[in-house]
Amino acid sequence: MRYLVVFLAVLTICQGFQGIRYDYRYDYRYNYEYRYDYRYDYRYDYRYNYRYEYRYDYRYDYRYDYEYRYEYRYEYRYDYRYDYRYDYRYDYRYEYRYDYRYDYRYDYRYDYSYDYEYRYDYRYDYRYDYRYDYRVPLHKGKSLRKVLKENGLLDDFLRRHQDAIGGKYSKLGEVAREALTNYLDCQYFGKISIGTPPQEFTVVFDTGSSDLWVPSVYCSSDACQNHHRFDPSKSSTFQNMGQPLTIQYGTGSMQGFLGYDTVTVSDIVDPHQTVGLSTQEPGDVFTYSEFDGILGLAYPSLASEYSVPVFDNMMSRHLVAQDLFSVYMSRDGQGSMLTLGAIDSSYYTGSLHWVPVTVQEYWQFTVDSVTVDGVVVACDGGCQAILDTGTSLLVGPGSDILNIQKVIGATEGQYGQFDINCGSLSSMPTVVFHIHGRQYPLPPSAYTNQDEDACTSGFQGDNGSQQWILGDVFIREYFSVFDRANNRLGLAKAI
Repeated sequence: MRYLVVFLAVLTICQGFQGIRYDYRYDYRYNYEYRYDYRYDYRYDYRYNYRYEYRYDYRYDYRYDYEYRYEYRYEYRYDYRYDYRYDYRYDYRYEYRYDYRYDYRYDYRYDYSYDYEYRYDYRYDYRYDYRYDYRVPLHKGKSLRKVLKENGLLDDFLRRHQDAIGGKYSKLGEVAREALTNYLDCQYFGKISIGTPPQEFTVVFDTGSSDLWVPSVYCSSDACQNHHRFDPSKSSTFQNMGQPLTIQYGTGSMQGFLGYDTVTVSDIVDPHQTVGLSTQEPGDVFTYSEFDGILGLAYPSLASEYSVPVFDNMMSRHLVAQDLFSVYMSRDGQGSMLTLGAIDSSYYTGSLHWVPVTVQEYWQFTVDSVTVDGVVVACDGGCQAILDTGTSLLVGPGSDILNIQKVIGATEGQYGQFDINCGSLSSMPTVVFHIHGRQYPLPPSAYTNQDEDACTSGFQGDNGSQQWILGDVFIREYFSVFDRANNRLGLAKAI
């Protein structure tokens, strides 16, 4: 009996030990929690955040949690910002603006949190100088005056056309009229191409006219034979409009017809552009000129009937970042540039000063007066002028220009030319143009044309007009912006 009791007691104790259940469960839980938390914060301001987090939790749950999320979110935004607006907005300053911002935004979120924010901001500015502003290099070649002189033809030309010297452009019905000698001293030319595949031409970019025309294979004039001629049959994109084009030049006229084709200027491909194709050209000027044709950059009101100016077509198709273009003409001929859609501040010093356009045909504005040593010598009480890349000299009413010639010490030569003593430049006065409340001085080196053996005045009289033409003589000194969006001109001292 006693043994039974002992046995039962031992059995009860053992069962009690089993009740411990060990449970063990391990649980470890570790909890670790690790959290690592690092938290690094880093903030780097990557912002990294890092947090790591891991959280590990260890719970052995693993769960890792990781979350990873990656999320990337990427967002990208790229924002570029492009805008695209076509506007790009490019400025084309390539600003891009890129903004980049990169933003990425990555977000990552890693939860790193990276945030990055990157912004990169880059900003890029880019300016990259891509500049996608579309630049047309202008090369300075021989003026027609010089070519005629080398061929012994200048005196005869000036004698026959002295009545045509000066005056710019007018329209009579469908006939456009332009002074024959406007291009006599042109030295700045650029390249364009017309058609598909492209046919290349050298043109004068002329802010004093609005039509685009080049010689055609249908022209048998000597002037055409000496230049590149457009062949419509070799362009798959050419369309004949069946409309005539006539521009009267002094004693002769350029006659031709209008068509549509693709015109490429710099990297701008301008589709369905009206192009004038000459079938007859007057002699002298165009026979010996370095350029094949003219690309007008004035207002559409000056264009021939049915013709749309090249820059107007570019604007309407949003092919340029801004509705403006700028011109830099270097004094030595190197680096001259026409920039479409942007303003390049590297070509001028100081700031631009804006002058309102008074009549939207030419780039016309008001000159307050012209002075020498503080005394008004011309344009007393104000006068109208145009800024014209297609005229080399500085043209004004005959009586005003005669006053200036006397003040600077120029003496009258043959056929309306005025000669200057090359050795007197250092003692000659500065001629100052007062425009919209600011002064624009022209030193003797600017208004004197210096040849190997002679110097002539850059001022030229026109007895048939009261309008002034500020040509390359003025533009070489002052970087010029032609702003169609705001109908204004920007002027700043050229480098």
